[in-house]
Parts: sequence; structure tokens; C-alpha cells
Amino acid sequence: MTSLKRGIKVRSVVGTMMWLGLSIGILLMIGWCIAKMNLPLSRLPTQGYLDTTGGKDYLTMSHLVAAALRTTTRLFIGMGYSILFSLIFGIFNVYNCMVHGIVSQ
Repeated sequence: MTSLKRGIKVRSVVGTMMWLGLSIGILLMIGWCIAKMNLPLSRLPTQGYLDTTGGKDYLTMSHLVAAALRTTTRLFIGMGYSILFSLIFGIFNVYNCMVHGIVSQ
């Protein structure tokens, strides 16, 4: 009986730590976004600054295709991480009563 109570307590502590870690991670991401992305337009790079090789046009078809492929690749990587996170959090939700109570409210 004591091992069952100990298992429940360990699961509760793990659930609390996971919830706390997720909350801190989200707050850190929001803080980083506010600090790094809130720049005035005068500090953003200009075409002249980006044009380091001389005469490079970023609106050519080859650059646009490469940019589209990079963006699509990042999209699929992000979707993969999202699915992985959802599966891990969903499985953890099944086994942890505290998280189940928070999610289903």
C-alpha cells in the first residue's frame, strides 16, 4: 500500500514540475519575443545592408524558390515538434490526475 501512495505522490510531483516547466518556458518565450522583436523600423536591416556581395537581387526567382523551400521546411519541422509535444502531453495527461484536472476544466 505504501508503494502505491509513493507512486501517486511521485506522479503528482512530476506533474507539478512539468506544469511549472511549461509555464516558465512559455513566459521566457514571450519575454524574449517582446525584447527582440519590438524594434523600431530604423533598426531593421535595409537592402543595402543585406546586399553584401554587390548587386544581388533578392527578388529573383531562384532566391524566392530557395526562401519558399526554407520556409516550408521550417513549417514541417515546427508541425513535427507540435505533434510530438501534443502526443507527449496527451499521454502524460492520461497517467497524471492533476494535469487531467487542469486540462479538462
